[in-house]
Amino acid sequence: MDYFLSTSSYTIVTGATSGIGKALARQIASKQGNLICIGRCKSSLDILSNDLSEEFKVKIIVRQVDLADINQTISFIEEISDSKTPICGLINSAGYANVEGFHMLSRSDRSDDLFTHLNSFVELNHFVLNSVLGHGKGFILNVASTAGLKPSPAHILYSANKSFIYNFTLGLNIKYSTDSLLICCLCPGSTRTAFFKNAGIALKKEKFDKLPIADFIADVALEQMLRGRPLVIPTLKHKLQYFFIKMIPLFALILIQKCRG
Repeated sequence: MDYFLSTSSYTIVTGATSGIGKALARQIASKQGNLICIGRCKSSLDILSNDLSEEFKVKIIVRQVDLADINQTISFIEEISDSKTPICGLINSAGYANVEGFHMLSRSDRSDDLFTHLNSFVELNHFVLNSVLGHGKGFILNVASTAGLKPSPAHILYSANKSFIYNFTLGLNIKYSTDSLLICCLCPGSTRTAFFKNAGIALKKEKFDKLPIADFIADVALEQMLRGRPLVIPTLKHKLQYFFIKMIPLFALILIQKCRG
């Protein structure tokens, strides 16, 4: 647990105000880990900070950062670096899906999507990796998705971005992971969060209610990461799906996806 337990070092959390990111932030705080939570909504960040600091008596720093703006991401990194705030970890959970067909996305939509999921993501990983290397114990937990394990005609950019996160994180793990530096990719499937509502995806209540909750995903993710697992797929259903995708030939996978639309 000493990957989190420190009176001076902090874990950076993106996407901390809702869903899996919020659940992971809460898990770290419950283990007496200090947090730097970043997001677009200052009021939501302040509420989160007050709740976690009061309940767990940990230090919480919040910064309003729009990851779709790479200049804001770089300014945040420079601020943390210049202040010499000690960093012990990164939880990268920021993300969203555009439901419109790829041909309908505006240039702004495409740019925001890529800067959030790729450019800012890479910059934060680079900063935290260099902050942790050679400075005791630390971790990087990047949240991808089972959507990134296969091409998705319905969410082309989202699945492609999550595929990048999946391969990028496993590459980091192979290159840099040691007993003192844990690097893990979390690939959850559909989860009972506001993701669907925010993305404008209609989901029947009875189906939504059967989905795993974010707290369960966060608990499994941290437990498996601490055991040194490079990849965490929390549910049996999606583990089986992962092995099925790896086993079938590409032409069959493409045919299945075409039939599903």
